[in-house]
Amino acid sequence: MKFSNLFSTAAVLTCLIATGAQAGAVNYGGNNCVARSGTVSLDYDGALYNPSSTTSSWVLCDVAHTDFDGFLNPGEIDSGWVHFVDLNRSRDASCRFRGHSLNSNGTITRYYSNLPSTSGYGTHRQVLSLGSMSENGASDMKLACEMPTRDLATGYTKMHVYRVNQ
Repeated sequence: MKFSNLFSTAAVLTCLIATGAQAGAVNYGGNNCVARSGTVSLDYDGALYNPSSTTSSWVLCDVAHTDFDGFLNPGEIDSGWVHFVDLNRSRDASCRFRGHSLNSNGTITRYYSNLPSTSGYGTHRQVLSLGSMSENGASDMKLACEMPTRDLATGYTKMHVYRVNQ
């Protein structure tokens, strides 16, 4: 009986320590995002783009909450980036981390990172550098991006990959 309790305690401690070890940098593909408004499609490489030439789209992308700064302390997003190829000559793509938590009194606390945008257009990779976002351990975290319309003359703006550093 005592051996069983010791084994259970060791298993719980191992899980808590392993949870802390999962924090770090994680890359995600555009296929982890869904349209919040408008429409989005995926190309054959899994890059996300807005097929519309008239309406911008907003997408929400999953961000796993892996950083609890040790034993069940709140964590945060330290930084991140998004890779785009921006072929829209007149509109830019923009992204930010955002989160929210439901407080015990029923109110919602919202958290946001900075909101950078792509600059110019062309077939080269553009990197949006995203800043930190504090939050509490009960937060839901997402990456929110505005995908510009398709430029009829030059093509689509595509999101290829995003990284979250926790």
